[in-house]
Amino acid sequence: MNTEVSGPSFKVTREHTVGDAKKLLMMSVCSLCQTLGNNLDCSVEIAKEIKTYSIQIIGDHLMLFSVSLIDKEKFLAVELVSCLIPFSFDAIHYYTKIFNFFMRIRTEFVNQEKLQRKMYSSAPVDNSVKVRDWLLLPDDYFFYDLKPLPENIDKIIVI
Repeated sequence: MNTEVSGPSFKVTREHTVGDAKKLLMMSVCSLCQTLGNNLDCSVEIAKEIKTYSIQIIGDHLMLFSVSLIDKEKFLAVELVSCLIPFSFDAIHYYTKIFNFFMRIRTEFVNQEKLQRKMYSSAPVDNSVKVRDWLLLPDDYFFYDLKPLPENIDKIIVI
């Protein structure tokens, strides 16, 4: 779980927010690669279900997203749930959404724990495609050769 807070809730700048979002996406991909890199003989079918999670906080907005491997050297980021942080008693109805936000995190973590146990205990099958065939592992073990997102990006589209 990675978390990034983009400045105070009252003065958020676009450049800072975009930079933080890019950094958080890169951290999520690297975390996933580290987990999968420790299990290179795992089948791709199991590996595609493994996710890393991040919370992005921008102003009074909380967003939970996951990153997973979807194809050879390709990753998918998906917004799972978002909500507003209430700063006044008048906004008390937002607390239900915050409780749902954290319940979603708990549910995701329980599912991932089961999947990781399955990944750690699975015996490699000789004729199946393995994680080592899908991850790019450079010779110098700098871990992963990520291409930076373009500097002019001002919107991240989540599928």
